[in-house]
Amino acid sequence: MRRLRSRFTPEAVKQAAAVDAWWRENRKSSPELFAVELNAAMELITRAPASGQRYPSDVLEGIRRVVMQRTRFHVYYVVRDEGIVIVAVWSAVRGHGPVITPP
Repeated sequence: MRRLRSRFTPEAVKQAAAVDAWWRENRKSSPELFAVELNAAMELITRAPASGQRYPSDVLEGIRRVVMQRTRFHVYYVVRDEGIVIVAVWSAVRGHGPVITPP
């Protein structure tokens, strides 16, 4: 199975970096967990792009998301001709979805 290329939008990079820094500082028993789950989510998304649930958006068509079960974060992405574009990394416990901006 062919693996698609992926990239993060600048906003998604900021979100993932902030979560990773927070996780390493505040989850001393498992400081690597967020990074490990994010890597696993990226592996899944790039190998099976249709595996994520569809996510409704008036701003950007075709958004999907995968849940990182242990950290309870979601990775929001779209599939484009050039590959996968990660548009947000967002906490599932915030009570609302992320603000999505087109890549």
